[in-house]
Amino acid sequence: MLKTLLKEPLLHFILIALLFFVAYQQLNPPQENDFTISVSEGRLQLLKNQFTERWKREPLPEEIQNSAMLYAINEMYLREARALAMDKGDTVIDRRIKQKMDYMLEDLAATKQPTAEEIQAFYQTNAERYMAPDIYSFQQVYLSMDRPQAELEQKQAENKVLLASGKTPEGDQTLLPKNLQQQPDFQIERRFGKAFVAELKGLDVGQWQGPIKSGLGLHYILIAEKNPATLQPLAAVQETVLQDMQYQNRLELVKTFEQKLQEKYTVIIAQPETEVAP
Repeated sequence: MLKTLLKEPLLHFILIALLFFVAYQQLNPPQENDFTISVSEGRLQLLKNQFTERWKREPLPEEIQNSAMLYAINEMYLREARALAMDKGDTVIDRRIKQKMDYMLEDLAATKQPTAEEIQAFYQTNAERYMAPDIYSFQQVYLSMDRPQAELEQKQAENKVLLASGKTPEGDQTLLPKNLQQQPDFQIERRFGKAFVAELKGLDVGQWQGPIKSGLGLHYILIAEKNPATLQPLAAVQETVLQDMQYQNRLELVKTFEQKLQEKYTVIIAQPETEVAP
């Protein structure tokens, strides 16, 4: 029961929120009234650290005092703005607050360090993400489609005879490479298109075949080598697997958090008035 409770994402969120609350209280202690601004020791240390990081030296006592006064003046502005309700109904402020909540959820998701067993299980369950691409070495003869249909059909018929006799088909001049060596399928797709790669996968090795169509024209293909996709070792993709797990953890955490919010709040959506036909 305890182990199950400790794995509950909402419990993690509550604990992190409490830590943020405690840290906030240390930096921003309760004020005696709305017109008293107390600069705590924690805030002074934070100002000192910021000064040191910026100027690469320890601040002088008067510089710390100046920084504290600037902080206090900024707090005065904020209180006056809140007193005038300037923080209400401001989409920029609303967006920033929502963004800070998003960051907190991201930090929470990142705190969960998966075990070796969890990494292995995720890797195996999502093996298709970590496949090495198909690798091809092939020759291609290009046949332009920019010609009358009758002439194009005649060229194809002539090449069909050449293919049947085991000879190399004839084509047109092109800037496309005639030989491609050890090309991954995604690079071939960038050059010839997705439909071309889909047909390429179905061709046999060691003989001229085709034509297959691309966005550029028609192609006769002689595959010299085809290495099908294989699952990459976990050690080679472990960093990617961890990033994917963290992303999925965040999605699950956000989903759980939003479900809890919807249980907590009641949402009333106004219905548009329907016009009554005369």
